[in-house]
Amino acid sequence: MDDELKPTASKLDISQRHALAAKLERQAGQLRGLSEPSIDFVAKTEIELRPNVKKALLLFCERHGSTERGDEKQKLSDGARWFLETALPMIERVSEMAQSFTHYRDTEGLEDSVYSERLIGDALTKWEAALDIVGDKN
Repeated sequence: MDDELKPTASKLDISQRHALAAKLERQAGQLRGLSEPSIDFVAKTEIELRPNVKKALLLFCERHGSTERGDEKQKLSDGARWFLETALPMIERVSEMAQSFTHYRDTEGLEDSVYSERLIGDALTKWEAALDIVGDKN
C-alpha cells in the first residue's frame, strides 16, 4: 500500500475502503478524460543545413526519439521539429542570445556560417562529452 494512503486507509473499515477506492477510480477516470486532443500539423518546410547543424539534429533525434525511425531525412525532420518544439518555449532567452551572437559576429566581421558552425561545434562537443560521461548514447 502507498505510504501516503496508509494512514487514511488504516482508519477505515472494508466497506469504507471500497467506497474510497471507487471514488479514487472515478476521479482518476475524470482526470484521464481531461487530456487535450492532439494538434495537427499546419505547415511543412525544407531547410538547408550546415555540417554541425546536421550532426546536432541527428544526435538530438537519436537521443530523444527513435533510432529506428525512418531514413536520415526523416530523422533530420523529426530532430528539427523536436528541437524547435523544445526551444521555442524559451524564445525570449533564445532571442537575447541571437542578438548577442549577431552583435559579436558583426563586430568581429565574421561570416555567419563560420561563427554559427564554431558555436554549434563547441556546444556539440560538450554535449557529446557529457553523454559519454554518463554512458548515455541513447
